[in-house]
Amino acid sequence: MFLFYPEKHATELQQRLHKTPDTWVLVCYCAAWCRTCAGFKPILEQFAQAHPDLLCVWVDIEEHEDLLLDDDLEDLPTFALQTGQQHFFYAPLPPMKEHIQRLYQQATQGLLLAPSDERPLFKDLLLK
Repeated sequence: MFLFYPEKHATELQQRLHKTPDTWVLVCYCAAWCRTCAGFKPILEQFAQAHPDLLCVWVDIEEHEDLLLDDDLEDLPTFALQTGQQHFFYAPLPPMKEHIQRLYQQATQGLLLAPSDERPLFKDLLLK
C-alpha cells in the first residue's frame, strides 16, 4: 500500500476501515511548516509500501483539526497506533524508520498493552 492523506484519500480510507475494521492503523500527525516532518515523509512512505497490511495515514494538524486525538499536541511528529477498538500508542517519536518499525513489531506481537484512557479512535473520527 502507500501513505494515505485524508484530503486526497478520504473515500478510500473510509472504505478500507469499513471493510477491515480490525486493520492496524498508524497515524503520523505532522504540519506543513515542520521541517522535521517534511524530512520524514519519504521515510514513512517507504515504510507504508513495505507494510501493505498496515494502514499508514499522514495527517496535517492544521488542515485536519477534526482528526486530532486530543487538543494539546505539542511535539511533532506524533504517532498513533490503533487496531479494532483499541489504541496502543499515542506519543511523539524521533522521526526514524527504526522506531516505527519496532513499535509496529511490538504491537503486532502483543508486547504493547492498550492504555486505559478514553482517547478516541482515529477511524471513529474519520468515519463521522
